[in-house]
Amino acid sequence: MNRLLIGITCFFLVFMSGRTEPAKRDPVTETRVKYAKLAADVLKIAEPVKVSEVFYWKDGGSIGIEVTDAKGKKHLFCLDGRSLKENGTRNLFVGATYPSRPGATKVDYRGPEESALYGVMLRWANKHPRREALYNEKIDLNQKDDGTLWEVRAFFLRLDGRFTR
Repeated sequence: MNRLLIGITCFFLVFMSGRTEPAKRDPVTETRVKYAKLAADVLKIAEPVKVSEVFYWKDGGSIGIEVTDAKGKKHLFCLDGRSLKENGTRNLFVGATYPSRPGATKVDYRGPEESALYGVMLRWANKHPRREALYNEKIDLNQKDDGTLWEVRAFFLRLDGRFTR
């Protein structure tokens, strides 16, 4: 009887030990959740935003984006495709849709402005009707049905990659 009780207790302890281990979390998802909570105060953006225009430059892959906030104010950003940093990422500029245009200011890699923009874009993408396509470049987007959404996705995924890789 004691052996049976000891055996059942051991089995229970072994069985429960597997259940008490924390679940493995996806680091990409955790990163996105973290930044999606980040306020956009540093950029003075009133949310929600809409993407007004996107510019895909043929200089090596620069992408400019214009977002209009809830107050109707336009905010300009671009990822510089002319030269890549050592880690393979493009510099982010605020204030213009192309790095050499007046008002363009380079911001720090993953700095406050870039982090805030990432949060804004995550919240925008999460509410978009084509959310799944925005996160997955393998999903076909065509100009007839989706307009310039493929270009917006390119900007979003490049920005996303700066934080999730």
